[in-house]
Amino acid sequence: MAKQRQKRQIRQGRTKPLALLLIGSGLLILGVVTMALLSKPAETADAGEIRSAIPVEVNYPAPELSLPDLEDNPVSLEDYRGTV
Repeated sequence: MAKQRQKRQIRQGRTKPLALLLIGSGLLILGVVTMALLSKPAETADAGEIRSAIPVEVNYPAPELSLPDLEDNPVSLEDYRGTV
């Protein structure tokens, strides 16, 4: 009887690390598959869409906007009209 108990304890001692390894591997595979399915593909231009680095012409003026600078002096967008 003592030999059977001893064999059972040895067998249980070997299966615990194996079970942890299998669970860890399964979680790792699940994470990789989830990341692959949830990741967005890179945005590509449609066949009819044209992308350009040249700015689009705007047919309306910028809104009136005035904010304080670091020295608390008011700075307006109108101060920079005509400059790039």
